[in-house]
Amino acid sequence: MDRTELFLAIIAYTLIVRTFGEEAEGAMIPLFVLLFALPIYVVVHLLRNPSLE
Repeated sequence: MDRTELFLAIIAYTLIVRTFGEEAEGAMIPLFVLLFALPIYVVVHLLRNPSLE
């Protein structure tokens, strides 16, 4: 599983739990982690490897 599949799986999990779960507040935690971690990962990756390839 590459990063794209992992991100899509987290988003799908959150949407499924929010749709079919009664108490779904905890389902948003993986989505928030993903939304905060992704920009940090991109910045760190660009600092370590400045080429855009």
